[in-house]
Amino acid sequence: MDVMLMTSQDTLMRVFKFTPADLAANRDGGFSDHQIAQFKRRAQLFGGMMIAGLIVMTLTFSQLPESRLDPEPSPIVVFGFLLALALTGFTGVELFVTVNVWRRGVVQRARGQVSLTIDPKRRTFGKLNIGEFEMYVPKSELAVLQDGAIYALYYVTPRKQIISLELIEP
Repeated sequence: MDVMLMTSQDTLMRVFKFTPADLAANRDGGFSDHQIAQFKRRAQLFGGMMIAGLIVMTLTFSQLPESRLDPEPSPIVVFGFLLALALTGFTGVELFVTVNVWRRGVVQRARGQVSLTIDPKRRTFGKLNIGEFEMYVPKSELAVLQDGAIYALYYVTPRKQIISLELIEP
């Protein structure tokens, strides 16, 4: 390997936050122990947030009036209930997706020439294309990719989250 390729791969690992072991496991179509640990931590975080949301929702729900004859509830109680409801719904979906991706253990691969498109309407994201694969990526991550170079990109669905990638040909 030449120095440019090694430096580019080191940069990719730093910016996209993956290790050589992650890349090796992803090439084989699975997750590394490090990536599994990340999925577990993410599931624990969302599980904890969902429990906290359920607790707040229960506490605020008990403060809501039971009939039209009861006095109006405080706006803080109503806002707290709605916020807890939204938090519980969001974290429930995130928890489901995280556990589903982790349990399936399937890594998708896209390989080909990269086409980068910077959309002036989107301030923080640009479009990444590799063959049929297309996704929006933060511009800070796009900055380390070489337009026209050939990459192998490893990702998980349903969100097309990049978990590792490698430069094949500059």
